[in-house]
Amino acid sequence: YLAQAKLAAGDTAGAAASARAGLALDRVSASAPLGHFVLAEVAMREGRLDDAARELDAGKALEQRAARPGTR
Repeated sequence: YLAQAKLAAGDTAGAAASARAGLALDRVSASAPLGHFVLAEVAMREGRLDDAARELDAGKALEQRAARPGTR
């Protein structure tokens, strides 16, 4: 959630660093999709649309995985 707060404050570098740090700790936690969505937003703001699409896909895949019973 720190990454999201930094993004809202306009600190894209800090947001990306916080999101990456969170994902490094646990790539499949309940908050992991948010990390990918923050990275996608940062990439979009920087005009890196391919990176943004990749991060969005990763976040969506984790959300779908979490929605299936018996998966983490």
